[in-house]
Amino acid sequence: MSEGIEWPAGWERTAEGDRVPNRSFQATSATSETRTLHIDPKRGLWIPVSLREFDKQVVFRTPRATIQHFGKQPLEGYYGMIDASHFGAAEEIDDPKNSHLAPNRVSIKHAGKEPVEFDVELDDLGDGV
Repeated sequence: MSEGIEWPAGWERTAEGDRVPNRSFQATSATSETRTLHIDPKRGLWIPVSLREFDKQVVFRTPRATIQHFGKQPLEGYYGMIDASHFGAAEEIDDPKNSHLAPNRVSIKHAGKEPVEFDVELDDLGDGV
C-alpha cells in the first residue's frame, strides 16, 4: 500500500494505512520536529508531541477560524476541532478570519509564547473530505 511513497522525515504509514509519527525519528523542538502537519479524516489535525502540553490556553489559527482551547490537560495526538474544511484559498472561504494563512497553514500558540506556523498536508484525505 505505501511502497514507493516517500514520507516526510518523521512519518510512516501503519498497516491500517494511517499516517503516524515515526518512533525512531529524533526531534529537538517544535520547529525541528516537523514543518508539515497532516489532517486525519477521522481524528483531525495532528499535533506535534512538543506542543501537546500547555498551561492555561492554546490558540489555533487556520485560514477559516481562530480557536481558543482552555485547560491544563495535555492535548491528544489529534485535534478534532480542526479538519480539512478549515483550509483552502481565501477567496473560497466565507469570511476567512486569518486569510494570511491560506491556503494550507496553521498557527499554534501557547499562552505567553510565540506562535509556531506549520504547513498542513491536505492531499490523500481519501473519503474523509
